[in-house]
Amino acid sequence: MVAKLKTKTDSKAEFATFIKEYIKNPDKRKSLYGKRAIKKYGLMPSLENVLDDKQIVKLTDFLYNYEENTMLKEKKTRIVVKKITKGEKLFTKNCAVCHAKVLGITNSDGYENSYITTAPYISKLVAKLKEKTGSQEKFTQFIEEYVKDPEKRKSLYGKRAIKEYGLMPSLEGSLNNDDIKELSKYLYNYDTN
Repeated sequence: MVAKLKTKTDSKAEFATFIKEYIKNPDKRKSLYGKRAIKKYGLMPSLENVLDDKQIVKLTDFLYNYEENTMLKEKKTRIVVKKITKGEKLFTKNCAVCHAKVLGITNSDGYENSYITTAPYISKLVAKLKEKTGSQEKFTQFIEEYVKDPEKRKSLYGKRAIKEYGLMPSLEGSLNNDDIKELSKYLYNYDTN
C-alpha cells in the first residue's frame, strides 16, 4: 500500500494529505485499489474522531518511512542458523516431552501460556545434577546409569518429586551407549540461564 501510494503522490506532503483525508473520509473514488479490492476487503472504516491530528502526523511519518526502516532492519539483521547436534536431537526425541525447555511463553497477544511438564524442567535438572556431581565425568556417569536403570534411591529429587511426577521410565533399548554419551554431552553443555 505504501509503495503504491508513493507512486501516486509526488511528495511527502501530498502523501500526508492523502492519508489524512482518506482515513477521516474513506471513499470508493479515492481508493488506490479499485472495485475488486473493495469487494474483496470492504471499504476501510472512517477513523474520524478516533485519531487526532498529532496521531495522524505520527502515523503518516511511520507509513512514509516504513519501507526504508524495514529495509535498514533487514540489512542489519543476520540470520544465524544453529546446527542441531545429535545430543539435542536425542533429547528432543526421548526427553523433551517430559522435561520441557521453557517455563512459559508469552504469545503475540501478550497472554502468557504456562507449559506444564510431567517431570522437572531440564534447566533445573541439569543445574542440580552439575551441583551434585561436580565434574563432567561424574555427570556423564550418572546419566549413563540413570537413563538405563532409574531408581528411587538414585533420584536427585527424592520422594516428593517421585510422588508428583512418578519415576522416570527406563530408556534401556531406546538409546545405545554412544547415544547416551551424546545426550549427556548435550545436557552438560545445556545453558541453564
